Amino acid sequence: MSVESSKEGRTTGEFASVQDVVGPDAAITSIDALTSEIATVIDDTSSLQQHDYVVGEVADYGISSKDNVLFEIVHRKKGREDWKDDRLHCIIYEDRRADITANIRDGQRVAVRGDVEFYAPKSRCSIKVDDIIPADGDDSSHPFERIRADRRVQIAIASVLLLMVLLVGSFLLL
Repeated sequence: MSVESSKEGRTTGEFASVQDVVGPDAAITSIDALTSEIATVIDDTSSLQQHDYVVGEVADYGISSKDNVLFEIVHRKKGREDWKDDRLHCIIYEDRRADITANIRDGQRVAVRGDVEFYAPKSRCSIKVDDIIPADGDDSSHPFERIRADRRVQIAIASVLLLMVLLVGSFLLL
């Protein structure tokens, strides 16, 4: 993909010597201009928002000086030593931390939901996390699992109370 800069940028100033080397018809640009265009493409691409969750293993979990939770989700490529693991940076902003109840740790498999962001100063894509669910078999921190567990406790208590009523009632009839 080539990105065309302004005519002035290609023939004078910082690009003049590069333009002479690569040729007059080559489209050249600065890193700043390219990252700005990438950010625009990401912001304008609705197909990036069609996925409900992205699954991966938590790595490099930490809290920033601004109280944001920072981590990466990693897809480990087994059996391919020559390939690097796929990584995607994730951030839970300080104002969202109270709404996200899952406790996560390095090495844990999770499903993450959020918006894709592009941080131009570091040329990095991130997921601005709205929800995170442990996906390694322990789903007890997911809201629905907590509701199901609460419902099971309520049913057990109701059963014990019903049994006690029946016992007391049968005792009184004797």
